[in-house]
Amino acid sequence: MSSILIDRDFAGDGLWLSDKFTQAQMWLDILLRANIKIGTYRRGKHFVTVPVGSLVLVTRSTAKRWGCEEKDVNRVLHILAVVGFIKLKEHKGLSIVDVVNFQNYLPEGNNECC
Repeated sequence: MSSILIDRDFAGDGLWLSDKFTQAQMWLDILLRANIKIGTYRRGKHFVTVPVGSLVLVTRSTAKRWGCEEKDVNRVLHILAVVGFIKLKEHKGLSIVDVVNFQNYLPEGNNECC
């Protein structure tokens, strides 16, 4: 398998965010935004630890980012879960997306995570 490196900062680039996302772009956006180190997400008084290879996904803001409706976000997440790319879990009202085999998407020799 051959691969290319894409800087994670590209996920915030105007070019990346300029049009409605395709399903493939939605998947890549999840990969680019997944944690490369353990993080914490705060919602009100609650803190949620988000592991490596995961991200907290808020449907409303993700729909805005992807240029689609909330139902489209949920549909694509369901598809990605069914085909085994992600696992979805709920924690204190938040959607946590776990990328399956996240380490396989990282460049060899990456010591930043995992």
